[in-house]
Amino acid sequence: MSAASYALAADVRAGSVTGGTVDCFPTGALTAVLNERGMSVEAAAPADALPGGGVRFDKVSGSMSSTFQGKLDMEGGISLVGKDGTRLDVLNPSGETPLGALSATPQTTRPGQTPQTGTRAEVAYPLVPGSVSGRPTSLTTFEVTVGSTNFALKEAGAARINDAFGTTLAKDATFMKCTAVLQGRLG
Repeated sequence: MSAASYALAADVRAGSVTGGTVDCFPTGALTAVLNERGMSVEAAAPADALPGGGVRFDKVSGSMSSTFQGKLDMEGGISLVGKDGTRLDVLNPSGETPLGALSATPQTTRPGQTPQTGTRAEVAYPLVPGSVSGRPTSLTTFEVTVGSTNFALKEAGAARINDAFGTTLAKDATFMKCTAVLQGRLG
């Protein structure tokens, strides 16, 4: 067995997430709603803005195996901003992988009012078969790639956006597409 094969075979249990990126972009449906309402998508620090309304999470941590089993935490968030200055920040997403759900803390800020923080809300992300691949990068490190994945609003998330902006987004509506490249270390 080669050293690379041994590292992948040994990666039955989760190792530490040591770096990587998660890039998210609004879907066409969300972009249409944003444009109709004069809204925009912004990155909440320390996440970074990407061209095309995307957001990059590059402060990632947690535990994960080369088969994407584990827990992923991201710092920063995605902000929806209305033309009247209303802002909905979806902050510090985290979740068990690959179970298909991620939660984040929503915070709504209206001009001249105190920010209102809600309870953590979930989004669902059903992984497409074959969208996850892992490979060893040394005897003790590995990389996991997750292909384009739809993120759909759960009922509380859709209600929060609709309450903040007067939109009519439906629960289970796909609002973001995300990809990930994550590095990990065994042990």
